Formats: sequence, C-alpha cells, structure tokens
Amino acid sequence: MVQGYCTKEAVEWGLNYIDPTNPISVPKSRHEGRLAGQGTIGKKSMNPDPDLFQKAHFLILQHSIEASEYMEEHKNILYEQNLERDASWLANM
Repeated sequence: MVQGYCTKEAVEWGLNYIDPTNPISVPKSRHEGRLAGQGTIGKKSMNPDPDLFQKAHFLILQHSIEASEYMEEHKNILYEQNLERDASWLANM
C-alpha cells in the first residue's frame, strides 16, 4: 500500500515538469525544417545551369509514360516532313 502511494506521488510530481505541448517528451529532430527547404542558416535557393536544366527536363520527358504517345506523334510528324532524312537523324531529334 505504501509503494502504491509513493508511485502515485512520484507520478504526480513528474507531471508538473512535463511540457503540455509535448506530452510524451519526444525530442525534435535536428533535421526538422531542412526537408522543407530551410538550412541551418536560412532558406536556400538553387539556380541550376540552364543547359543542364534543359537536359534533365528532356531526360524526364523521355522516361515519362504519359509523354510517350505525344513523342511518337511528334516523331511521325518529323518523319513525314523530312522524308529525305535517314533514321539516325530522326533518332537524334
């Protein structure tokens, strides 16, 4: 009975020191905010090289399933408009 009373008193005493906004006392990650674009000093911006940006954009479009039918349609139009060109020219387009 005495042990139960001591446990109850210890728990009540400890509850006075728990932060009510963080009741389970889980520490915040030191990486919090960085995933939202904020670094340790502040918000960081990235200005990629325009040529590299265009290459990356083109690569993503090449691998996109949604864009594949439009790419095929575009290749067919190019082929019809440039019948004198060979297949290697069309592949480089």
